[in-house]
Amino acid sequence: MNSKEILQLTGIRFVASFMVCIFHFNPFTVAVFGERIHDFFSEMHVGVTFFFVLSGFLIAYRYYHEEHIDFRRFYGNRIARIFPVYLLLTIAFFAVQLFNHPEWRAQLWFYKELFLNLTLLKGFSSSYKFSGILQAWSLTVEETFYLFAPFIFLLLRKSRYMLLIFPVFFLLLGILLQYNIGTSPHNTDAWFGNMEFISSYTFFGRSFEFFCGIALAKVCFRQRDKGVEAVRGNFYTASGILLSLMLIFLISLFASPQYIHGIQHPAGILINNILLPICIAVFYYGLIYERTLFAKLLAHPVLVILGKSSYVFYLVHLWVGSFNDNILFVLPVSILISLLLWRFFEEPARRIITSRLAGEQK
Repeated sequence: MNSKEILQLTGIRFVASFMVCIFHFNPFTVAVFGERIHDFFSEMHVGVTFFFVLSGFLIAYRYYHEEHIDFRRFYGNRIARIFPVYLLLTIAFFAVQLFNHPEWRAQLWFYKELFLNLTLLKGFSSSYKFSGILQAWSLTVEETFYLFAPFIFLLLRKSRYMLLIFPVFFLLLGILLQYNIGTSPHNTDAWFGNMEFISSYTFFGRSFEFFCGIALAKVCFRQRDKGVEAVRGNFYTASGILLSLMLIFLISLFASPQYIHGIQHPAGILINNILLPICIAVFYYGLIYERTLFAKLLAHPVLVILGKSSYVFYLVHLWVGSFNDNILFVLPVSILISLLLWRFFEEPARRIITSRLAGEQK
């Protein structure tokens, strides 16, 4: 995979972040566009699914064939990518909360919540998952994958069947944690809450998305060994997009008074966690191995820059929306803030951490 394909996959990050933004600030109101269109765009949270599949692919493509992964550098790089800007924004969030509510300074629960957010442990509790930066629950899922990734790759190299066994294993592990911890009467913080929580908000329920990305990486390895290069055509790209849109629409059909979003329905969870990741992997394959107008657009310098700053965009857009929830305000302001934070904080911090890790290796 050459640098151009990396650029295309970088551009798709902004698309995924924008989907989540649409989910939070859906401009397609029922009154103007009708219930079906509104419900369809209310399922744009699936941008997170696009992220998870992409993470599985990129980490596997980079590290899968390393016989001896340098754990210090591997985890250091992951920390450098996730934590600097997240810690900055989380501390700022809680500082504002203290400023607005000075009486919380004496409350033990406030510092507990701060600790759980700073360590990303909040994502294991259905009570705390939306505390702090609401959407950061997904970072707990990412970090759990990073924790297991080196060992996953080690075992996958020993047996190809592990690619199917692992998702089942992690799901059973999640069920076991929920049964033993989630149902405990002493579990006042709702750790591993219930099966809906396990399925939708933890790596144990969503690991298949990452393994679809890993499977795509293995396909790309074989294509690379055969010398396969990108060709003209759009079969995989178009199929992946159309099937993904169809599945998102299908998920939206399960929305009801009982389930505000279709993703909350058991069938919606199944589609999002199993079927959609497969279609997304097909789409990514098309981006890598087909020369299409869409791939060219995603490789445009503007989309690449937006993709590089999309992590900050993902973290700040809800905060921006707290001032004005009109997406015509949220989108440009969030983009501006994300570009500035990426250029002057996130990227410099990442380089400092990774360069120090490289220096220590020497």
